[in-house]
Amino acid sequence: MQRLPGDRKLTGKGYLSPLQFVVGLGNVGEEYTDTPHNLGRELVEYIQSQEQLHWRTTTLFDYTPSTPAYARLNTYMNLSGKPVAEIIYKFGCAPEQILIVCDDFTLPAGMIRIRKNGSAGSHNGLKSIIQEIQSDQFPRLRLGIGETLGSPVPNAPLAKYVLAKFNRCQLETVRGMFKKAAQAIQMIQQKGLEAAMNKYNEKVPSTGAP
Repeated sequence: MQRLPGDRKLTGKGYLSPLQFVVGLGNVGEEYTDTPHNLGRELVEYIQSQEQLHWRTTTLFDYTPSTPAYARLNTYMNLSGKPVAEIIYKFGCAPEQILIVCDDFTLPAGMIRIRKNGSAGSHNGLKSIIQEIQSDQFPRLRLGIGETLGSPVPNAPLAKYVLAKFNRCQLETVRGMFKKAAQAIQMIQQKGLEAAMNKYNEKVPSTGAP
């Protein structure tokens, strides 16, 4: 069992400090770059670049030797569970110490949402993780790709939309969301999930009639 630099035990009153891994979900391959379904993977790549960290490569995932470690998975979205299970086994992490980052079409674009645990909903990556590790007790950071972003393919079904390339205007929204998400991860690491949830979980605007 490997340990990462700066590895520490669970501390505090039901609060995990610090996170051991931040795992970005997505699809491996250049053709998926800058698509809604790849935002989790691209967020960890953004942080890796900003912090000038380097990747260590394994068969199922690449990770940075840092605390927390940032990981991108070398599988397709619907097979995300296998590399996450390998991270738990290889590094001795509890599921609660792994923050999963993924897209969420129910959130307006630019919004982020932090949750301590919960079901997968319709997200195939989360479904795969829950099935593989037999637990939904892991925190997740959801990145909004909802309708206010504007579909790259007008009137496209969801399955096509999440794999379509962003245009330049949409990428500006994404980059702003990445900055906010990186700050949220830093707060989780320093002050815990509750503090980050209180600061970054905005109320989703109502779409109903006034």
